[in-house]
Amino acid sequence: MHIPTNSDTLIRYDDVLEAIEEFESAQESDDPDEEIALPYSAQEYLALKKFADNAGTFDDAIREDAFEKHIRDMIDECYEMPEELKSGQWPYRHITIDYEAAADEARQDYYEVDFDGVTYLCR
Repeated sequence: MHIPTNSDTLIRYDDVLEAIEEFESAQESDDPDEEIALPYSAQEYLALKKFADNAGTFDDAIREDAFEKHIRDMIDECYEMPEELKSGQWPYRHITIDYEAAADEARQDYYEVDFDGVTYLCR
């Protein structure tokens, strides 16, 4: 199991739920003398729980400082560039995609959530 932290570039909703459930399940014990082995610290749990509560349901949460690269990768994976743009011939070799502008425009489809001092963009 992956325990999401605010150093992750990409956080999946299912990983958040699984980590929270595992921590909460580990705390349940019928024997008050039993030593409980927690999967991660209470501080990490509280930060993750707060993030989950503030984020609601999302597919992916992308760390803000990695958002432009995320959009670049999405464009490269999902869209086919016209052959002329890949030809390397004049004038096509001078045409480029403004990934920063694309990320700025795509950002309107995401909402910001703080994860222990780090901003994530969720959708």
